[in-house]
Amino acid sequence: MLGNTKRLLAFICIAFIFSITIYFNYLNIKTVYVGLSLSEVNGHYEVTNLVPSGAAYYAGVKLGDRVLAVDNEIGKISEVLADNGRLEQVNQIEIERNGGKKIIAFQHSNELMGQLFSFVLMPIIFFMFTIVSLLLVGIRAFTHNRFFYPVLFLAILSLSMVSGMLSSKQFILSQYVITISMLFLPYLYFKIAYIKIKTHSDSTTFRRYNWVYTLLTIVLVGINLYSEENEHVGLIFGSSFLFLITCLIGTFIHGLFLKKTRPYITTLFVSLLLAVGPFTFLTLLPELVNSNWSLEAEVAILFIIIIPLIVVYLLATDTFFIKYFSLYRSFYFFLLSIIPSLLSVGIFLVFVNAREYEFMLVHLFYVYILLGLLTFFSKDILDRKLRIRIPSVRSYYHESLTKFSELLKQEKEKDHIMKILKNEATAVLGLKQAEIRTYSKFHKNVFDPVKGKVSWFIVEDGNKKYVLHGNLRKLKWLNAHQRDWLFIVSSYISMKFENLRQMDEVIEELKVLEGNQEENKWVSALFFKWSERERLHLALDIHDTVLQDLILHARQIEVYRNQLKPDHEEAFQLKIQQIEENARDLILITRETLEEIQPLDSMTKTLKQRLQEFVDMKIVRSDFHIHFSYLINEELTSDLQTNIFRISQELINNGIKHSNGSKITLNIEKQVDYLLIQYNDDGIGMKKRISKENNQNLGMFGIQKRVLASQGECLFHNKDGMGLDVQIYLPLHLIDS
Repeated sequence: MLGNTKRLLAFICIAFIFSITIYFNYLNIKTVYVGLSLSEVNGHYEVTNLVPSGAAYYAGVKLGDRVLAVDNEIGKISEVLADNGRLEQVNQIEIERNGGKKIIAFQHSNELMGQLFSFVLMPIIFFMFTIVSLLLVGIRAFTHNRFFYPVLFLAILSLSMVSGMLSSKQFILSQYVITISMLFLPYLYFKIAYIKIKTHSDSTTFRRYNWVYTLLTIVLVGINLYSEENEHVGLIFGSSFLFLITCLIGTFIHGLFLKKTRPYITTLFVSLLLAVGPFTFLTLLPELVNSNWSLEAEVAILFIIIIPLIVVYLLATDTFFIKYFSLYRSFYFFLLSIIPSLLSVGIFLVFVNAREYEFMLVHLFYVYILLGLLTFFSKDILDRKLRIRIPSVRSYYHESLTKFSELLKQEKEKDHIMKILKNEATAVLGLKQAEIRTYSKFHKNVFDPVKGKVSWFIVEDGNKKYVLHGNLRKLKWLNAHQRDWLFIVSSYISMKFENLRQMDEVIEELKVLEGNQEENKWVSALFFKWSERERLHLALDIHDTVLQDLILHARQIEVYRNQLKPDHEEAFQLKIQQIEENARDLILITRETLEEIQPLDSMTKTLKQRLQEFVDMKIVRSDFHIHFSYLINEELTSDLQTNIFRISQELINNGIKHSNGSKITLNIEKQVDYLLIQYNDDGIGMKKRISKENNQNLGMFGIQKRVLASQGECLFHNKDGMGLDVQIYLPLHLIDS
C-alpha cells in the first residue's frame, strides 16, 4: 500500500507523463517526416541523402537538388538545419534542378501511408495500451506498487515511442526525453518483477539488486544527458542501454532460481528476450559497430509491442495468476489477428503496385496485427471488467477457479478464506451486497431459493455453517454454469477446511505425545529431518549474503591498502594490514561454519572425509589433542550418516567448550549387530543431570534425544575430575543392505 503523500506523487507522475505524451502525439501527427539531409557546397545547400520513407522522397526530391528556400524564406535554411545536416519541421522547400526552379510541399497524402503507420499510428497504439492498463486497474494504480509500476512502465514506454518519432524529426526536447525514458525502461521492468519477488520471499540479494540498479540507472541517465552535445552521443546511449538490458537479463536469470516466483520471472524474461532481441542484435548493435543496421529501426521496434501486450494481459488476469493461460491466449489472439492482416495486404497487392509501397506493406501488415491484438485484448479486458458473460462460455469460470485455487493455497485463516470467496463471488457472479453469514449447524432454511437473490451453502465447520448471500444484478436465478462454479468453489473450501482441521489435530496429538517417551521417538526423528532442511537453507543464506559481503569488504580493504603511498605512517599501514587479516580470518571461519552446518546430502564428500576435516579444523582452532578413528567399510543410509555426523560434532564441540581438558578420543566402529560411537575426554566430567533446562548440558540432551529417535541407546559414565566416557549404540538395521 502507498501512503497518502506517495499516492499524490504517483498521481502527479502519471498525469505529467500523460500530458507530455499527448502533447508529443499532437506534434507527431501535425508534423510530416521529411527525411532530407543537406550539405553546403560552394555557398549553396544540396540534397545529399534521402530516406525512402520520407516525404521528400515521395514528393520527387532527388539527390543533388539545390535547396534555395524553406517555407518561402531564403535565409531560413541555416536556422532550421540540424547539426547533422537533417532538414525537418518544414512545410515546403524551393529547389533548383537543371536550371529550373520548383516548389515542393510536404503534407500527409496517400503516398505517405507507410509513414503514417510507423510514425503516427504506432505511438498511438502504445499509448492506447497505457490507457487500457489504467482503466483496468483504476485507482489501484495510485495505491499499490504492484499496479503502479506496470502502469508507469507502459506510460514511459509510450512516451519513449513517440519521443523517438519526434527525435527523428529533429525536435530537440524529444531527444532529451527519449534518452531519459529509454534508460529508465529496464529499471521499471525490473521493478515489476522485484515487487512480485518481494511479496513471496525476503531476498536480501534482490534488495541489493534494487538499490544497485536504481543508482546505476540514475548515473547512466546523468552521463547521457551530460554527453548530449558530444559527437559520440549515440555510442554512449547505445552502450548504456545495452548494459542496463544485460544487467536486467542477469537479474532475471538469478530470479529463475526462486521457486515461488519462477513462473512470473519466466513470463517477463521470455517477453523481454522476444521484444528486445531483434532491436538489439539487428538494429542497435550493427548501428554501433558499422553505422549500418541489418533491420530498419521502424520494423525492429514493432517487436517491442510484445512487452506491453504481456504486461497489460498480466494485469488483466489479476497480475500473474495464470501464466500459461496468458501466454496461450496471447498466441491464440495472434493467430486470429494474422488472418485479417493477410487479407488486407492481399487486397492491397491486387489493386496497388506493390513495388512502390514495399515499406508501407511491411508496416501495414504489422499494424493490422497489432490492432487485432489490441482489439481482442480490449474485448477480453472489458468482458472481465464489466462482467458481461454469455452463459455458454465457460472459459471465464475456469480462469476464476484457477485464480481462486492459487489464492486458497496461501491462506490459513478461515476468515480470510471467506473474504476471498466474497470478493470473487462479487466479481464473477456480479452480486450486489454479497456477504458470508454464519449459522448454527442446526439452523434450517438458510439457503432456500428466492427470486433475484442468492443463498448458497458453502461449508460446515464444527457447529457452524457458512452461507453466501447476495442480490443478482440482472438475472432472476443463477444459471447452470454459475451453480457449477459455486459448487466447485464450495468443494475447494470444504477440502481446505478439512486440511486445516487435520493439521490442528496433528498439532494437538504432537502436544499429547510430547511427554510420552516411546511415542515421541518418531516425532523427534521427524523434527531432526526438518532441522537438516533448515540447516541447508541457513547455509545457502549465509553463503549468499554474509560470506559474499565479507569477501567484498576484504577485496575493498586490499585495494585500499595497495593504493596507500609508501610515505604513509607505518603504524597506519600495519593497522590496515591487521584489518585485512581479520577480514580473511572471518571469511575462513564463515566457510568452516558453512562446512559444519551443511547437511551431508548436499556434499560430495564421504562421511569419513567430512568427520576428518571437522576434527582437523577443531585441532587447529583449539588447544585439544583429538584422536579420531572411523572403522566402518559398509555403505550407510543417509539418515544414519547424518545422525553419526551430528552426534560426533556435538560430542567434540561440547568437550572443547565445557570439559576443561586437553585430550579427546572419538572412535566409530561396527560391532556384531550395532554401531558403536565411543567418546572420552580427560576433563572435569558432568556435575549436573542431563536435561533441557540445564544450559551447560543442553548439547548432551540433544544427543540423547537424537539417539533415542534413532532407536538407539546412549550411556554416560561420569567420573568427577577424571573425564567423561560416552557409549552410543545405533542399530544396524538402519544400514543399507
